[in-house]
This record gives sequence, C-alpha cells and structure tokens, in this order.
Amino acid sequence: MFHFLQEKQAAFHFTSLDGVETDHIKLEEIRKKMPDILFRQEYLAEFVDEAGTVFRNLDANVVPYKQQEGLREKYYVIGVDLGKMDDYTVITVIDRDTHEIVHWDRFKGIDYPLQKLYIRQKAFNYNQARVIIDATGVGRPIYEDLRQEGVFVEDFTFSGKTKQELIGRLIVSVDEKYIRVPNIPDLVSEMKAFQYTYINENTGELLKNPTYEAPSGFHDDAVISLALAVWGINLSRAKPTDALSKELAKVKKYNKKIISYI
Repeated sequence: MFHFLQEKQAAFHFTSLDGVETDHIKLEEIRKKMPDILFRQEYLAEFVDEAGTVFRNLDANVVPYKQQEGLREKYYVIGVDLGKMDDYTVITVIDRDTHEIVHWDRFKGIDYPLQKLYIRQKAFNYNQARVIIDATGVGRPIYEDLRQEGVFVEDFTFSGKTKQELIGRLIVSVDEKYIRVPNIPDLVSEMKAFQYTYINENTGELLKNPTYEAPSGFHDDAVISLALAVWGINLSRAKPTDALSKELAKVKKYNKKIISYI
C-alpha cells in the first residue's frame, strides 16, 4: 500500500491517501476493521515495530514464573481451555487481586471424566476459585457437571464475535501490563506466534469479523486459557484500572474489536 523510492539519496514517502484507489471514506472503513498498528503500517506508510504481532512488547512483559499454593484469604480465577483430539487442555490460575499467574498446567491424552475431576480439585485447592471454561462443543457437558457438583463455574461459548472480544481484552491487558506473562516457554511461544487475520486470502476483501488464531502447525490452547482467566478477573471487578479504561476506549473507537468492561 505504500512505497519508498530512493534515487541519488532522495527518499519519497507515499501513503494510500496519495493515490486514487482509496478515498477517505473507504480508508475510514478500513481503519475501523483492523488494528491501529497494522493500519498505520499498511495505509499510512509508517514503519511500526512488531506490526504483524498480536501481543506487542511481549518480552518486556515477561516475568519469572513461581507456582504458588492457594491461600484461604485469597481469591482466584481459573481459565480452562479443554483439549479436543490432539489439542492440549490448559489450566491457568490467576490471583484476582495481584493478577499474578500462580499456577499453570498443560496436558493431553486424559479422558474427560478425569479432566473434570482435576478441574474440580484445582478449584477447591485455590479457595473455591471462579472457573471460566470453554463450553463450546464437548465442553458443555463438563461445564454442566461441574456446576451441579458445586463448582463456581461460568461458561464461555466461542463464536467469531466472542473470540474477538476475549482476545481483544487479553491484548489490552498485556499491553497495559494489567497482567504480567510468566516465563513459561510454551505460553510465551504461543503468544508470539498468535496471528491476526483481517483479509480473506482468497478474495483480498476485508473480513466482516477479523479472526485471531494460531498459525498452521501451532497450538493456541495456552493463549485461550490465559484469556479466559483474564476474562474472569474482569467479571470480578467493578471497574478496570484507569489506564486500562482509557486504552479500551481508544481501541474500541478505532478497531471496534473489544467490548466495554463491566
């Protein structure tokens, strides 16, 4: 969308506004459907670091991981992404007040009845923690069983729109250091590989609902589990921090990809 030409030490900078193919109205519609950082690079001809990544400045937000036992005076939130077929099940436990990730687990090849028992035990160990679970498809009966067994569990059903809202909230939380990412190699590598798609590869048209997903051959279970836990933190709070509120308002205005906090 832009060109930099050099000739005899001269440089020329052209944005999409300088051409005849894209008018202001169309450009504004494009701005509303893609992340601001990508819009600045692709249409305003700006050099933007990490423009192709979903989670910016991730390395600066990674902290040492130290697993902590549940304390009776503490309140916790657990995000559970249930594995399907060859995928992993990932459990992320966050201290609701400090926003620290105090426990993280990843496994596969375990039958769903045993996974249900394991999730229930984790909730008990972390002071009857609130559990946010992926209840899409096979997760629905597990969610219902856990609820009947007295676990403080809430379901999250994935669709194009809800996933966009879920990941959008995680993006802002990480970018604002509302949460810090523990130095768990599988989690960090998944977050670095996570992609944002806003154009249909076959037609070249803008997608009505941009998508977030792992590249082919990668997993996103750790990202989803963390996002569900962060979602649960905000369900427990009356308001986000002031900095987070401002960032949310800005992102919502330009991208329309993050819902309002409660």
